[in-house]
Amino acid sequence: MKNKKYYIGAVIGIISLFFYLVLMRYSFKNKLPLMEYKENNNYLETLIVVTDVDFEPYSFIDNKNKVVGFDVELIYSLGEILKKNIDLRLLPWSECIKAIEKNEADLILGVVTGSKYTQNIYSSIPVSKDSFVLFGTKKYSNFDELYDKKIAYLKGSDSKNLFLKPYKLDKKAKGYNSYGEAFKSIKSGENDFILATYSVGRRLGKKYGDINAVGQILVNKMFSIGVSENNKYLIEELDKAIIQRQRDGTIEKLTSKWLKRYIEVISFKDFLLQHSMVLVIFIAIILLSIIFVGIYIYKKEISLSQEREYALLEYVARDSLTKVYNRKSGEQMIKQIIDESTLSSYHAFIMIDIDNFKNINETLGHDGGDEVLVQIAKILKKAFNDFDIVIRMGGDEFSIFAVDYKDINSIEKKLKKLFEILKEGIVIKNKAVTITLSIGVALYPKSGIEFQELYENADKILYEVKNSGKNNYKIL
Repeated sequence: MKNKKYYIGAVIGIISLFFYLVLMRYSFKNKLPLMEYKENNNYLETLIVVTDVDFEPYSFIDNKNKVVGFDVELIYSLGEILKKNIDLRLLPWSECIKAIEKNEADLILGVVTGSKYTQNIYSSIPVSKDSFVLFGTKKYSNFDELYDKKIAYLKGSDSKNLFLKPYKLDKKAKGYNSYGEAFKSIKSGENDFILATYSVGRRLGKKYGDINAVGQILVNKMFSIGVSENNKYLIEELDKAIIQRQRDGTIEKLTSKWLKRYIEVISFKDFLLQHSMVLVIFIAIILLSIIFVGIYIYKKEISLSQEREYALLEYVARDSLTKVYNRKSGEQMIKQIIDESTLSSYHAFIMIDIDNFKNINETLGHDGGDEVLVQIAKILKKAFNDFDIVIRMGGDEFSIFAVDYKDINSIEKKLKKLFEILKEGIVIKNKAVTITLSIGVALYPKSGIEFQELYENADKILYEVKNSGKNNYKIL
């Protein structure tokens, strides 16, 4: 009943809208911002900028042979603030990367923020956000189906490292020089899917055939402007220009123009001029009703896709017994936090070993030992904060990465809380069991600034504790 009311209200609204347009004598104006920023030669210095030749809607050549797109308009607008001419060159993506590596270009547009295409690229602050999705002619219902499929990707991009390699889907993957070639390979049957950003795929999929998004969002990423190593001094100046364009609304307008539209169609004004009034109103009502329902369904599917994605990633990332993070996913999370940290950050890598666990297994049996591991995992989560990363390293070893603590006293306070909880004991098979822990702590950045260094130092201190009587902690 509630949905019906929405539909009736939508139809009434649509009819009212169209009668209003008719009364206004078809005076429909496209409210999307026109291209205001064009190439110029007003300044003394020129920046050579490279970008993908086939990356619609970010950078591409339209049917009027004009270079257009979100990144194109944005870089010209930034050039005005930087007071530099922009020499924009459209190349296959792999050639763009080579141009930056050889310092033949100053800037590269459309790089994934923080990704390691080459050591010669320094990323600006983000200018846009997009999702990586698989496109194809047939949907997949189960993630396991992908391991037998051939997947295309853009050569030179970070798509392979972002998703295909981590999920071991790269064995049958093939790189192409352009998205156009990759989408053609789907139509010809050479590949089953292509990994592409949603904004790109939804346009090129229509251009090269009935190729659509066929599954959930796989990775959400921010996009930036890359700066070559020879011009890294530009980063600060470029970031300031981007912030200015954020504040004056330019980036928001360009996002609305290029990244939030569904499919390019002729303007509504031209459509009305080509048809009679009755036909226009009839077709428009049907189309807009479909769009209304489509948007509703689309939002539902996106919401469900995000939930499925989160559930899948959580399942893969968790230890099957204790439900805390497994070693692989925990290590990845810690490395990411370290990469984003400065030397003024304060973290702690805590290694934990259950004392005499072999005797516990022999006394309680393996199922009892498993229950001890489950209980210890719960106690560790209880003793630390929600944003601290609790990991089962394997066997009876756990670790915790304590994030953004003020000082060593804060860490000690948490460790003492943990030991107080352990004194209460745990109940296994209706028996009270006393558990003790040996703990070694390595501090970031004092005891290491890389994951492996922190791990080795914490493990070393842990065994010093075990050799000196166990049931204690020591901080390096």
